[in-house]
Amino acid sequence: PRLQRSELGAADSAHAGSSASQVWRNSSSMYFNLEEDLTDPLVQRISRRFSDAVLLPDALAEPLQVARYRAHEVFGLHTDADPEGGVLRIATLLVFLSDRFAGGETVFPRIPRDVAAADGKGAPLLRPLPKLA
Repeated sequence: PRLQRSELGAADSAHAGSSASQVWRNSSSMYFNLEEDLTDPLVQRISRRFSDAVLLPDALAEPLQVARYRAHEVFGLHTDADPEGGVLRIATLLVFLSDRFAGGETVFPRIPRDVAAADGKGAPLLRPLPKLA
């Protein structure tokens, strides 16, 4: 019941509220950010494993997010980080919970590889750290 229609992030705000937003991102998603999530041993264990996978401390992690894509659902070309909008992600970890469907590739136009779903496999995407001084 916590899965809700996915929202567009700050970097994608040009599409928010328009009819294009219906086509731009029409999946469902949820965050594990409630108090009971943050203290749940399973959620903590998964979060630690993900932090280990991208070689970053837990303190830098955002709450876990789950996105569900049904047939014909998409998230159009977008960025996961928007330094000008205050979203300073240095890593994204995609984990596919199922590979029992056709399609589903994630395309990275600036990286010469697509990521196809593979049951239980992860694909870390790291960005260069910005200069802090």
